[in-house]
Amino acid sequence: MKDKLLTYLQGSSRNKLVITSEKIPGVHYLDVGETLSLSLANSEPISWNSMKIKSEISKLFAESIEDHAEYGSILSIENIGILLESEVQFDFKHFLEQYSRDMAIFLKWDGDHDESTLFFLSKDKGIKIPLTNLSYIKL
Repeated sequence: MKDKLLTYLQGSSRNKLVITSEKIPGVHYLDVGETLSLSLANSEPISWNSMKIKSEISKLFAESIEDHAEYGSILSIENIGILLESEVQFDFKHFLEQYSRDMAIFLKWDGDHDESTLFFLSKDKGIKIPLTNLSYIKL
């Protein structure tokens, strides 16, 4: 797996998105759901709107970028369900497109998927995240 990952990351694709069902050893993952929930819980609920939440998400992501010795600049995330809540109004596909141009995104994905779509929860009743126009590898 490691050789396949390194070959992919050293390639010249427009995006670098790595989708896994297990954490990659030696990589620190941001638990987005837990971290963002704690941030929201420690503030006044009335003060939170979608712009402020998006700002907090950007801050969390910026603080979690890792300069990994083998994989280069990476952002590794897991437990992203909170980002898909309608109240948050976060465009996850746009995030993947934008961030994965500048660094590798390691996404620990617990949901279903097929060749071109991620499904949060299930294929039948879940949220669909199309991967069209994105360069990615599933490990």
